[in-house]
This record gives sequence, structure tokens and C-alpha cells, in this order.
Amino acid sequence: LYPKTLKKIGAYSFCKGHPDFMALEEHSIEEIGDYAFQYYNSAFPHLPESLKKIGVGIFADSMVIDVTWYSFYSHIPESTFENCKELESVFLYDTLTHIGERAFAGCDALKEVTYTGSKEQYEQIDGMQNETNRPLLEATITYDFIPRQWETETASPAMTVPPTVDTTPSLSNGSSSLLPFYIAIPILSIANAALVGVIIYQKKARKML
Repeated sequence: LYPKTLKKIGAYSFCKGHPDFMALEEHSIEEIGDYAFQYYNSAFPHLPESLKKIGVGIFADSMVIDVTWYSFYSHIPESTFENCKELESVFLYDTLTHIGERAFAGCDALKEVTYTGSKEQYEQIDGMQNETNRPLLEATITYDFIPRQWETETASPAMTVPPTVDTTPSLSNGSSSLLPFYIAIPILSIANAALVGVIIYQKKARKML
């Protein structure tokens, strides 16, 4: 629906428009204006790596549940997730240096924060001690977390397959996770045929008696 060449999403572009989903990470967007996605319906928003300017309140009042603020964004603007009542978990990188006022105000459901840096680094982030961002300090916080390589990619974790997982069965070298299945089919077919033969024989025997 949106051209891959899209560079800018203006202020209030989708405010109250209730967009269900927009694959932002698939575009080369460089700027998102103030409150552009207020009331956003997607539970897992993901911003493109190409982004250079982020307005205030871009996901305010949204239905977001889980947020990963990637390492290439050093600040979270003012009111970014304000009043996101469904927000439960946040993943932050130690490259984060500033959190704007009211960025997490009203996020009362926030339970978990995962941070790649130390506790000292976390508490010293500019804006972290602001009273309006208290949910970030009241949640259960995991420090010094080392993400796996595939988790650091810009694509949505829900749509990203770890390189160690093979989702397509392989028949190369005569081995496959489906091999037992292929062996079982003819065995079951032979067993069923034998059973049918026994039943027919018994019926004929009864007729002869």
C-alpha cells in the first residue's frame, strides 16, 4: 500500500486513523512527524534503520504490547509511548542516552524491561529519573543482557527466523526429519490391508457355516 521510496511520514498522518499494520522496517523512511501513529493498532511496532528524525508522541495511546528500541536510536522522544495501556515489555540497548519527558507516562501495565547495559548505566540515562517515566524503574529489570545475533536485526522478531532453525524439511543425503513418517505410511497401509483380509475371510467363513 505504501511505496518503498517513501521518505517521510508527516505529523498526525495516521492519528486516529487506526492503521492496523504498516511494515515500517521495509521502507527507507527518514522522518516520522509528531503523533504520526497515535492510536496505532499493531502490538509490535518496528522502526526502519534509515530513520534520522523522530517526532514526539509517535505511538502515544497505542495498542503496543512489546517494544524493541534498537541500538541505532540514541534517544526516545517526548511522549513516544505515553498512555500505551497495553505495553508490557520493553527492550533497550545501552546506546540509549536520552528518554524524553512522559515517554512512558501512563504505561501502567509495563512489567519487564530488558537492558543490554549495567544497572548503573541504566539509571544514568538522561530522563530516566523523571517522575513521568517511573514505569521504567518500577518494572522488573534485566541488566547486562546479551542478545543473540538474530535478535539484533531490524526485522520484526515475530517474523524473523533464527539462522539455527531450519523450517523446511530436507531430503539431502537420504536424511530427513520426515523420514519416519514416510516409512510409517506403507507399514500402516499393509496392516490395514491385512486387517481387511481377515474381516473378509471371517465373513466368508460364517456364510459357509
